[in-house]
Amino acid sequence: MSVISDLKNKKTMQMLDAFEKSKSVEVLLMFQKNKTWRTTDLLHEFKNEFGKFSYNTIRSRIDALVELGVLEAKVYDDSRNLEEYTITKLGTEVTEIFVALIQLFK
Repeated sequence: MSVISDLKNKKTMQMLDAFEKSKSVEVLLMFQKNKTWRTTDLLHEFKNEFGKFSYNTIRSRIDALVELGVLEAKVYDDSRNLEEYTITKLGTEVTEIFVALIQLFK
């Protein structure tokens, strides 16, 4: 497939749109440290790594990454509606691309 036909692919466009939004790449990069994060641990570590953030923004980015199949969500505490997230194979591949780009522009 050519690059142009890849860009016409709906999933590709959704992925590009998702990573264009603030904090999406940063959320994904957190999964280099751990393959699985519980919500509260991820938010705490995110604050340590990147400083101030809006909880709603990060929550929205996580949800978008789950919808795209980059992360997988599982409820681990039904009573408090707490989830944990695991990076998928697709997520690992996308992360490797972002890491390579970051290294390229250092």
